[in-house]
Amino acid sequence: MSGGYAYGQRWDVVVSASIDDAFAFLADPGSLAAIEPPSTDMRLVPGPPRVLGLGTESEYIFRWWGFPVYLRIRITEFEPPTRLVLEQVVGPWQSCRHAFTLGRIGGSTAIAGQDDFRGRPGVIDHLVHRLFVARQLRAIIRFRHEALLRRLGRPIALEAAVRTGDS
Repeated sequence: MSGGYAYGQRWDVVVSASIDDAFAFLADPGSLAAIEPPSTDMRLVPGPPRVLGLGTESEYIFRWWGFPVYLRIRITEFEPPTRLVLEQVVGPWQSCRHAFTLGRIGGSTAIAGQDDFRGRPGVIDHLVHRLFVARQLRAIIRFRHEALLRRLGRPIALEAAVRTGDS
């Protein structure tokens, strides 16, 4: 990912759901809409039934500052039940990537997540990012994390690390 501002957040959580159930939830295209803040009004665009796997694409419409935004994501890594990567194909960012690595811990599941966004290059985009977007992305990712915990079971341990930077 090059050009534009960069934003990334890494997080780790242990949930009570089995690794298979946690992976199935994360891979389900409908789950993204289920873990977004209500203010985004995230909706999966209906389409023909899809077989989940490498290359599967899903389309969404969501609201950003009240404006409708189209997003198409693709599964770029699919290794059930341990690894899933979703990347933007079409959308508002220069690039957007959500990576999940899952592992068994006793009867629970550890999920390591990495969310990376890169804005479009330009002075205005950089300024808007600094003033508004970075804070909103952090809030959305925090909300997603909490929603994920509610859906997959109470956390046993929780750690989060945030990094931001410009390239």
